[in-house]
Amino acid sequence: GIMAKFKKRISYSGLSKYISENKINFLYVRNDHNANPFLLKFLKETKKCGVKIVMEIPTYPYDNEYVQSGFVSRVNLFSDRFFRQFFKHCVDRIITFTDFKEIFGIPSINISNGIDFNAIPTRKVPSSNNEIRLLGVAEIHFWHGFDRVIEGLKDYYSKSNEQKVYFDVVGKSFTDDVEKLKSLAEKYGISEYVIFHGTKSGKELDEMFDKTDFGIASLGRHRSHIFKIKTLKNREYAARGIPF
Repeated sequence: GIMAKFKKRISYSGLSKYISENKINFLYVRNDHNANPFLLKFLKETKKCGVKIVMEIPTYPYDNEYVQSGFVSRVNLFSDRFFRQFFKHCVDRIITFTDFKEIFGIPSINISNGIDFNAIPTRKVPSSNNEIRLLGVAEIHFWHGFDRVIEGLKDYYSKSNEQKVYFDVVGKSFTDDVEKLKSLAEKYGISEYVIFHGTKSGKELDEMFDKTDFGIASLGRHRSHIFKIKTLKNREYAARGIPF
């Protein structure tokens, strides 16, 4: 029920017990903007057992990712801002894909994002035809800047349509970003060239990659005040053999 789900989110007692009983001495935590008193309590208890703790921050800085979010997300950010200042008392190092040497007052370890090449098939080169297909795959947010592609297509089709250019958008959004993109394409009269496929995975997604000429990565990260980033999607495009 609802209470069980709530308890699961705030109770780390089972995990603490497992760490203690099995004499775990190293803990890697991926913190996705979720500093809260329950997580802090767990980390402090774990630290007292002599465990070394490193915490990965997927993107940083991330506060501006919430500028277009709803009330609940802004409340979560308020909580995160307050409680993350206490991480320095229980976390040994921050793992980051940026060049920051210190985050939240904690020394950082700077690494690069990586993928398993053996798990990603190389795309089949599209057959030669008189069209170009762009593909954007993401959990869609305003910082992906897909609206910039639509603006570019509007400019292109206002001058020429000799060669067809299509933008395939794969993924969903937990905000209204997808609806905004659809409205923009409709406003410019280019809906037939901007196709929204929803969520795809496995063979279906592989087939989407196979007919792609160019991959579209994040084109608007500056909107969330991030200027250095090592995204997985760029690496996946490259691993599949797709220009991006």
